[in-house]
Amino acid sequence: MRALHTIGLAGDGDEVEALQDAEERLGIALNYEDAQHWITVGDVYDSVIRAHPSLNTQHGWQDLCSALCEAVGSDPRRVTRDTILIQDTNIWKQFSDLFGRMIRKNTNGSNL
Repeated sequence: MRALHTIGLAGDGDEVEALQDAEERLGIALNYEDAQHWITVGDVYDSVIRAHPSLNTQHGWQDLCSALCEAVGSDPRRVTRDTILIQDTNIWKQFSDLFGRMIRKNTNGSNL
């Protein structure tokens, strides 16, 4: 089976759905401050296992891949650590900035 070059996220909001699916499936909250460094599925997985070492398993990897692929219909069995999430890597910097502002607003009650 040939590996996927990209999951196929388009940066049109499907990445938000995919990450929310991953959080729900894994039972975790992702650290979105890391998002600016998320280029590949392996980058997201590294962020997940830094915060939740118990998910450093084959089952944890498969659940992450399945959740990320569900939004776009990609085959999670073809995902590798090098599979690109979205071609426009700048979108992750914007995503990280947005969620960072939301997190700070929720934790200190002020608008940024």
